[in-house]
Amino acid sequence: PLVRTPRPVDRLGDLLDHAKRAIRQTPKTIVLCAPNVESLEALESIEVGLIDLEQNPDDMESINTIFRSFHTIKGVSGFLGLERINKLSHRSENLLDKIRSGEIDIEAGVTDVILNSVDLLKQMIEGVQIGMDNGTDLDTGINVAPVIARIERIQETAACGTKRLGEILVDQGSVSPQVVEEAVSKQK
Repeated sequence: PLVRTPRPVDRLGDLLDHAKRAIRQTPKTIVLCAPNVESLEALESIEVGLIDLEQNPDDMESINTIFRSFHTIKGVSGFLGLERINKLSHRSENLLDKIRSGEIDIEAGVTDVILNSVDLLKQMIEGVQIGMDNGTDLDTGINVAPVIARIERIQETAACGTKRLGEILVDQGSVSPQVVEEAVSKQK
């Protein structure tokens, strides 16, 4: 036959591999230019949202806009296999989700780490474009671990702040619930 029948896709992994092959065969200006533009626009939305939050830290619309922007970057980078971008945007999105739910308050340290995330994401996304233009690696090798560690510390601090010392010690396995109960009864 003159028309080749595509082989059936039987797993999600096969589907993603097929999509990535199709993307590689598409002109590069279409492949990564649109997601790069979308990601850079999302980063601009985050910056504008942070400025708005400085004026009104309880502005849920700004918080939601920042969350959605990180979510967009996470989705695009995940689809394209850009692991560092995906990892940092995912952790940033999780932080924003905790802000949305009221578990974490917007304060200077939180704003700083979000801005650090934006700066690194910009560098990495621009690196993707440079890699596409030059036919080189799309991963700039930027170390995202320190910013991710700061995000995780903020989340851990917030989680500990809502628990009593006894609960924290039991969660860590340092003491049993019975030891905590005995100590509390002695204090009464």
